[in-house]
Amino acid sequence: MLAERTKHVEYAIRDIVMEAKKLEKEGKRLLYFNIGDPVPYGFSPPEHVMKAFSEAALNPRIKGYAPSKGDPELLKAVAELHRTEEENVFITAGLSEAIDFLYFSLTEKDEYILLEDPAYPLYLTKARVYGKGPLLADYTDEDSVRKAIAGKKVKAICIISPNNPTGRVYDEKQLKAIVNIAGELKVPIFYDGAYDMLSFVPLPDFKKIAKDVPFIYGQSISKNFIFPGARVGWVVFHGEGLDGLKNSFEKLCNQRLSVNTEAQKAAVAAIKGPKGHIEEFKRELLKRRDAMAKIIEENPVLSAEKPNGAFYYWIRFDARMDDWEFVRKLMREEEIVSVPGSAFGSSKKHFRVVYLPTVEQIEEFGRRMERFASRI
Repeated sequence: MLAERTKHVEYAIRDIVMEAKKLEKEGKRLLYFNIGDPVPYGFSPPEHVMKAFSEAALNPRIKGYAPSKGDPELLKAVAELHRTEEENVFITAGLSEAIDFLYFSLTEKDEYILLEDPAYPLYLTKARVYGKGPLLADYTDEDSVRKAIAGKKVKAICIISPNNPTGRVYDEKQLKAIVNIAGELKVPIFYDGAYDMLSFVPLPDFKKIAKDVPFIYGQSISKNFIFPGARVGWVVFHGEGLDGLKNSFEKLCNQRLSVNTEAQKAAVAAIKGPKGHIEEFKRELLKRRDAMAKIIEENPVLSAEKPNGAFYYWIRFDARMDDWEFVRKLMREEEIVSVPGSAFGSSKKHFRVVYLPTVEQIEEFGRRMERFASRI
């Protein structure tokens, strides 16, 4: 009865919650380290952003559809932020919708968008639904990238920095290598900047690095402004040769009608208002990251590269089991909810956690992981 493509729709980050809820019904008291949503962990959007949303919600004149391409005030704010023209900007229902638009527009069954391994799971699902499946490469190794693309019809290259799930921030040399390959292939780059204000190290200026290689830059208010429930993001087109893709995005915006009107007013306030919450948020994240780093360093079965941005830890485990068995066993025996590594790519020896919980909760995570390590 169902279309074949429905078999490819997966999202392990939330799928694991369904298993967790069953355990809670059995009396388990779980610690959730799986979903990258700051709000349940006590973080909140900046006050001026919430005020703008509330005022819009109470304004009877802001209750109709917004223009399909986006609220004019928000289009202007994004264009000014990126020093471009409004015609290059599209507002989307979170950056997730832009990812869907990208795959819908570019890929057929024998075509690919190159992804870093590991990659955010939504990209993997879209690659399976709209194309032949994900094409993955280690972006820290140029030879790995060139080997992955050999003989493949690559339509674009995706970069996520700071990265989900690794927290890695790509340096100028690494970004230049990817840009050069995109130039050789004559394909655009999709830069996922969902966490670009949450880098603990200076971010290279990608516009300068890209030079004449066209790229699409994506952002949202979900993580940088701690408002994932608003579902407001945007993409900005830079460079030549993207008119066909822009036209496709415009058609797709038209058919979905519009992004939430009130939430777009909150996004205007986010872009144009003060950004003081960013440094405070990052200070809190660094405390939690360092607490998690100490736990990993002291645990004999765990190892990881310390993240330089976002709020994720990509942890390798040393045990005679695959990632799903590890994650399920950890959930049943120590009541910790995490995400298996294979949800993000090829690794079956990693799992991902967030370090959004309090330092006290992270320390409890450490005690439970220590017990778990002694048994596996």
